[in-house]
Amino acid sequence: MYPKKRAAVWATQELPEWSSFIQSALVWRATLHDEDVDHAATLPETHLFAHAVLALCENIP
Repeated sequence: MYPKKRAAVWATQELPEWSSFIQSALVWRATLHDEDVDHAATLPETHLFAHAVLALCENIP
């Protein structure tokens, strides 16, 4: 299993509330070079995810 896929599996288990986003990110990555993909459309949710993970990291003792 590739590292990104392994990380996605782990993150899906650890952050089940983000599982659909993580699965969508895997699909997005597979279509990264497709000209028909609106990459900018993924930014708002990506920012929310990044901020949520950062908040979790800040709360680690």
